[in-house]
Parts: sequence; C-alpha cells; structure tokens
Amino acid sequence: MRPGADAAVSQWLDWLETLHPAEIELGLERTAAVADRLGLRDAAVPIITVAGTNGKGSVCAFLEAILAAAGWRVGLYTSPHLERFHERVRAAGNEIDDTALRACLAAVDAAREETPLTFFEFTTLAAVQHFRATDVDVMVLETGLGGRLDATNVFAADVAVISSIGVDHAEWLGTDRNDIAREKAGIARAGRPLVVAEADLPTAWDDIVAATAAAEIRQGRDYSAQLEAGGETWCWRQRNHVRHGLPLPVLAGGYQLANAAAAVTALTALRGVPPEPAALAAGLRWAHVPARFEILPGSVETILDVGHNPQAAAALARSLRERGGAGRTLGLIGVQADKDVEGIVAALADVFDAWYCVTLPPPRGRDAASLAAHVRAAIAPDVAVQAYDEPVMAAEAVRAAAAVGDRVVVTGSFSTVARMRGHFL
Repeated sequence: MRPGADAAVSQWLDWLETLHPAEIELGLERTAAVADRLGLRDAAVPIITVAGTNGKGSVCAFLEAILAAAGWRVGLYTSPHLERFHERVRAAGNEIDDTALRACLAAVDAAREETPLTFFEFTTLAAVQHFRATDVDVMVLETGLGGRLDATNVFAADVAVISSIGVDHAEWLGTDRNDIAREKAGIARAGRPLVVAEADLPTAWDDIVAATAAAEIRQGRDYSAQLEAGGETWCWRQRNHVRHGLPLPVLAGGYQLANAAAAVTALTALRGVPPEPAALAAGLRWAHVPARFEILPGSVETILDVGHNPQAAAALARSLRERGGAGRTLGLIGVQADKDVEGIVAALADVFDAWYCVTLPPPRGRDAASLAAHVRAAIAPDVAVQAYDEPVMAAEAVRAAAAVGDRVVVTGSFSTVARMRGHFL
C-alpha cells in the first residue's frame, strides 16, 4: 500500500521495491514519460553524465568538488549507497533530508499514474526533481547500469564521460567489451563532447564512437595527465590548455590521476576553458568518496574498497603493491553470486597473505564456503583461508589476527564494505 505523506522514508523505499516485478528492466520509455509529466527535461541546466565499469563514482566526486570550489551549486546523483539512501542525492554539498525526499518521491508517484517504475527509475526521477527544487547550477549524474538504456539517459548530457570499459553485469550488458562499450557510449549526444578516459579501448571503438556522432576527447590522444616534480605534483594538458603544479588527488590509488584528469577535461568541455587553478587545486584536495581505496589509519591500517569485478580487483592489487607495507595483508572479502569470482580472486591472489571470506545476504549473495573454495583453488596451499557466515565473527577474527604493521583490506562488493565499515571505523 502506498505510504502516507508523513510515512518514514524507509517505508517509502520498501514500497518502491514492490512497484515493478523486476529489479532491473532496461529501457527509457517509462522514465521519459514520467519525466515529461513532471517537466524535468525542460530545465536549462547543464548536465554531465558519467558511465564506466569502474571509476565513475570517483570522477563524479572530482566534478562535484571542483565545481563547488568554483562557486557552482552542484546536484550530484550517484549509486549505490553504503549506509543510507540519502547518500545518493546531494545538492549544493548537502545530502537530501527526509522531508525533501518524501516530497520528491510523492511528486514522482503522483506523476507516474499507473506506470510501473523500477526502484532505480523512480529514485532517479526523485533526485532530478530535488535538483530542480533546489535550483542547482549543474547536474552530475552517474549511470546505474550500462548507459544507453539507463534511467539517467533520459536527460541529455551536455558532456558525457566514460571512465572505463570492463566486463561486469554480463547478464545485462554482455561479455564482449565491444557490446559493453556500445551500451556505455549510448550516453553521448551528437555534436556534444564525449570524454573517454579508458586507455585500452575495445577493437570496435572507433566505429562505436563514430556512430554516436559525438565530439570525442580521448585520453592519451587529446588530453593527458603526467606526474611532475618527482611525483609530488602533476600536469594536465589538452591541446593549448595546460595546468601545471596540480596537487595529487586526495583520493588514494594511482588510478585516481586518470579519474581526476577526466573530470578536468569534462569541465573544460562544459565551460570552454579549464577550471581556475585555485578551484582546481581545492577540488582535488576536497573530493571524497567513501570506500574507494579509503584508508583508515592505525597501528593496523584498514583499507576499504568496493571493487567488485576483475578490473577493479586488479586496480586494487596495483595500489596495494605501490603502497607497500611492513607486515602482512589480510583480505576480508565477500563477493556477490553473479560476479566473476575467479577473475576477482586471481587479481588478488598474490597480494593477500590470508583470506577471510564472508557470506553476503540473499538473494544475490554468495556464501562464504563457496567463495573460500574458489580461493583455495587459485592460491598456494599454505595460505590461510577461513569462511564466516556472520560478519561480526569475520571482523573479530581478522582484527585478532592482525599485528602491528599488518593491514586489513575489506573488499569484494558494496555490500561487504557496507556491512563491515562500522567494525573498523
């Protein structure tokens, strides 16, 4: 039953899950129809849409921080969240509050009439409704799945960004990188900028981008990011535009330089000139996104990383090697059943000195025993592997085993980090 006007937000969100028989149903017709009833596509507010297998959340964080430092009111929509739904919708730096969220959900419900929206479609519309109500200057939208048929794509991007192209969500997007690239390139619009941060493009990319008729701005060809001053600063360059002496991104991980450069390039495409040096430097220092190689200091360092596919796991492994450490690396990991567990484990096999596998909840969660079996099949027999059905027991076990100088890495999925984060903060 539809919640009342003063119902708890949790009741609204639970009710949204019941409106469509499928968790995911790709397509734009339903969302577009409701968006037009609300007049959400009439506002002349610039939109930057970001797609990518990995890195899109970080690109969005850099965009928000740099724009905010330059004095723009930014509407940021991301997914999924770690602890509270409200994390997904930010306007002028503030998460949406309960009152505004209920009002926006009620407005979408009234406009949809009998249209059966999925949870993501409904909440995407609610987010844009909030951005209109709060008079943002620019919207930054992170796609949920793919791009071409993602609900965010009913709003035409003035600038589109593709952070990376890897294999994930194969049941929806396919296992071929060319097919996945076509889905992600679907956020581009003819004649408008498309920033491509992926260095290793699939074989059909030139034909794919030509079909969009977008104005491609490609990393390595049209813009670049290079370390300077012995690795203490970096330089962004795009043809006749250049910014020297930039501070390294506050977000940890060597791959964040590519994400930051993509954000700078997107903002240059939007405005015609690069961000002012002061705003750019401030944004690079302010950008924050939880659980992307998030480092919690202590005598035993804890690193939280939501990487949930082989490409993300490989990036995590590279960052762990680059960071180094005096002691062991203890991996606390949970993986969803629909993910490439073999690829994830293979990427991390030589960086974890012990594995603590945890069960994730149904319907998508993989049980710890199954995960542990995959791990044992891929690593040396003398490496310890343990399985835990209860997250509290897993957290207690890894903390008891860790000695001063060791580090704990919590990874494998958003669900794993969300369930574990409170035990290590």
